[in-house]
Amino acid sequence: MKFLIFVLSILLYLCTNTQHPYNLADTKWSLIKITNMKTNQSQFADSTCKTTLNFINTVDYNGYSGWNQYNGHYTVKENNILSMDNPVRTKRGGSRNCVLGESLYNHYSKAEKFLVEENTLILFTNDSLLITFKKIKL
Repeated sequence: MKFLIFVLSILLYLCTNTQHPYNLADTKWSLIKITNMKTNQSQFADSTCKTTLNFINTVDYNGYSGWNQYNGHYTVKENNILSMDNPVRTKRGGSRNCVLGESLYNHYSKAEKFLVEENTLILFTNDSLLITFKKIKL
């Protein structure tokens, strides 16, 4: 229940506060978990997979899923509205413990908003997922 209240307060904050977009350029992030807000179930990333999301500049992103490299384009608008295209990726297999990182390809194009608090990035998708990343020190 506390988690649901936390999520609702974040969404309310994002919807009611007009903000200038956070500058994602030149930031690097490591996947922590993907949470389904409908079921309140979280899947945690295996740290050995080193799944990343990197915003290279103001329009391009790339990363590593634990199996494959990927890259794509993104835009950020006021109120932290985020749009990401489907990434282009390599096609390699890997360890089963890294399958969560592979699912990111299907979620990035569904991203609608984001929130950055301290060293945490949360992507909100249109299919009720929260994708949580931890900032990687440069």
